[in-house]
Amino acid sequence: MKELFKSLNNVSIDCDDYDAGELTELGKKQMKKRIARKLKNNKPGIAQRVVVAAAVLALLSFGFAGVAQNPSVLANIPLIGAALEEYIDSSKPNLEDYKVVIGQTVEDKGIEIRLNEVLLDNGRLVVSSTFSSAIVDCERLGGTPIVYINGKKVLIGSTGSAKRIDDTTVITYTSVDLEDIKIDKVLNIKISYNDMIYTDTGKKVKGDWEPFEFTATGEKLMAETRTIVINQKLAFPDGQEITVTDMVISPFSTMLNYSCAGGKEYISFEIEDQDGYRQKPNRARTLSTNSYNRFDQKSLADATRVTVTPMSLILKTGTFETYPDKAFEVILNNSVTKNIEAYPDKILIDQTPKIGGRKTYQLPE
Repeated sequence: MKELFKSLNNVSIDCDDYDAGELTELGKKQMKKRIARKLKNNKPGIAQRVVVAAAVLALLSFGFAGVAQNPSVLANIPLIGAALEEYIDSSKPNLEDYKVVIGQTVEDKGIEIRLNEVLLDNGRLVVSSTFSSAIVDCERLGGTPIVYINGKKVLIGSTGSAKRIDDTTVITYTSVDLEDIKIDKVLNIKISYNDMIYTDTGKKVKGDWEPFEFTATGEKLMAETRTIVINQKLAFPDGQEITVTDMVISPFSTMLNYSCAGGKEYISFEIEDQDGYRQKPNRARTLSTNSYNRFDQKSLADATRVTVTPMSLILKTGTFETYPDKAFEVILNNSVTKNIEAYPDKILIDQTPKIGGRKTYQLPE
């Protein structure tokens, strides 16, 4: 936090550009709570008290108009503006051309929810929100966004994480699955939070936070997304047969798509790039004709080759058993596909970006 304020020392803001506004009651409570905490173990003299009181009065009167009333200024503060950059690994220096900055806040039950930014990726919507409260411990609080795309509720699933900012504020990141939704068009999106849940007790906080509504498109992202056709067939001891159909690499994540037939093993995959960086999926579906693994710990946008290794989940221990004898390699910087039967351990694939189609080149026998 100290470094944040240091970084703002040389920032020049013309306050005449912003309308002055009053802090909400919640905002005043939060400020008083922070100031009381800072002064708790300090006993200043009368002169110091006068200075502190004058400063507080000035802040309350000004209402943080240059920040709180203007989303674009909020987005320039590192803790807010860098939210998605911190969560998403990317080959891009920044995400300005891909994300949408919302910067809207709603409040109910003493809890403020601010929708910071969203980003459309292949098969998912990434959401950054801020929970803030002077009366509720937001670090123990969880909330999953309810998403509507073009008026239809998204009912697949989501994953997420959170980052504590201070005693009253938490930033959350949620990746919402968007199955069978084409993102290369302009989408009407609505995000709402109906219930907040204490993660340690399961107790719900029912509220009426008004939904956020906006439009977004993933057209630029899809233009930079590659589909690598694989069609690698694998057989497992329990009789399960898997066909790894393709790998879809966007600037921000990788999806490995495959189909399963027979057997009951929970088969997923581990991938390793040319630098030895290994990733297990952070989201997966298996035992299905439309199974997939999603990897987003490190972008493969600049990778030259990837080794794909099957692994089986052992339910009793929660560990994985790998099948190194069934591993195969995908070369990402070549323009041809070699016959899988003749070259079982290497598949060379065209990496030209494509939209809505697949193209491979078969070597002559």
